[in-house]
Amino acid sequence: MNSASFSYEEIQRMVMAPHEFEQELRKLSYYFYNTVSIYKRYIQFLNSILVFDWEPIPYLTNGKPISATDFSSKTFKADYAVMSKFFNCFNVQKEFVKVVFNVSLYDTYFVSVRDYEEHKYLQELPSSHCIIDSDSYLGYLYSFDLSYFTNAGVDINGYSPVLRKKYSEVTQLRQSTYDPNLPQRNGAWVYWLPMSPNDAWVFKYNEGFAGSVPPLLDMFLDYSKIPKFKDLEEQKKKLEAYKVIFATVPRLANGRGANKTDDFAISSKELGKFVAAVKQTLGDVDFKAAPLENFKAFDFSPAASENDLLETEISNMLKESGVSDAILTGGTSVSSNNIYKTAVSEMMKSLYPQFERFCEYQINKNTKKYKFKIKFVGTIFDREDRRKAANEDMERGIITPAIFSSRGIAITDANNVTNMMYSLGFPESLRPIKTASTMSSDEKDSVGRSKKSDNELTDAGEQTRNIGANENREKDGG
Repeated sequence: MNSASFSYEEIQRMVMAPHEFEQELRKLSYYFYNTVSIYKRYIQFLNSILVFDWEPIPYLTNGKPISATDFSSKTFKADYAVMSKFFNCFNVQKEFVKVVFNVSLYDTYFVSVRDYEEHKYLQELPSSHCIIDSDSYLGYLYSFDLSYFTNAGVDINGYSPVLRKKYSEVTQLRQSTYDPNLPQRNGAWVYWLPMSPNDAWVFKYNEGFAGSVPPLLDMFLDYSKIPKFKDLEEQKKKLEAYKVIFATVPRLANGRGANKTDDFAISSKELGKFVAAVKQTLGDVDFKAAPLENFKAFDFSPAASENDLLETEISNMLKESGVSDAILTGGTSVSSNNIYKTAVSEMMKSLYPQFERFCEYQINKNTKKYKFKIKFVGTIFDREDRRKAANEDMERGIITPAIFSSRGIAITDANNVTNMMYSLGFPESLRPIKTASTMSSDEKDSVGRSKKSDNELTDAGEQTRNIGANENREKDGG
């Protein structure tokens, strides 16, 4: 991750032509992430919205329905095991949250799919050496510049075996084995390797175009002005603390001075010494003296209704970008907050199809007969609503994977957890707490505090036992 700062004029030029400054805008976005608190908080907020609860939907490529007996077949169980293994090896929440962070910050995230010791993960590739050059039903495809491995400090052994193999072929100039699949590429282009979806993927925040433009590009100009507003606010605070006191120099009483135009009670030399002493005593308060009348003290204190310059600018920025001040700055408008949560949730859920295509491709390329659609659902705002909807469906006899996904439980884990709990005897050992209304008469006789001996009773307890108050209360149903 590299960052860089630019002047307002440079940022203005980049915003007007983002396709010419993709790498510079990535650096600027990261710079703002580290220096502008509202930008950082907003990126982190976007990164926390999606929960990646998932539901599998099996299907056949020929379109035929899957019967109940098919689900008991060895073929289906084998293909289901492939799907289960993928989600056991690939940490969906961890890997995809990392993707969301990068696409929210930069728009484009290039990765290599790696396998290591029964684990599958995504390894970032440098965007400066990646270029989107084609489209497909899976999304955009890209090529990687193998010359990246000629840079000092880059260890090729830390990257995918596919890249290591191709780089070896290029450096040894084995034209018979290295085919970039594009005859037009020659010279420097011989290093560009078209990446296969089998071992590489590119995620984008905006799939409407192949270019890489930070999602909050329109706010970069405003963010660049925040330091100026901070300086203005600091100067304004200093000015507000500045106070001036004017004092008049008295004249001699009864006009007994020799010079009527200069009959002050103190000489200018002595007055200067006195003013200097007062200034030293008052500190930041300025003190003036002049041979005039009716002077008053004044300062630059703001009016009661005057707003903070920086606060006003940030509020305007949030309104302009459509960001809720209730989320980022602690606003109190509940209705606007709820509307905003709904809007931003739908915006972020539009990223789910990319993750679904990735998982489906990685799973279905290894299954034989049965294929699986993967559906990602949920945000941090709707788990309780999804749980209630799933419960209502169960009451109506509609059983779907939402029973587990609404509770944050993977369906592949649900079966294992349920079997484990039954094998440990928990359903039988866990008994509900009984109330008086659910107890039998025999059970009521055996419950309650044990009867104390006579020598353990207090005076009040002995009186209660003598009059039979407790027995009367039981007869009355108390």
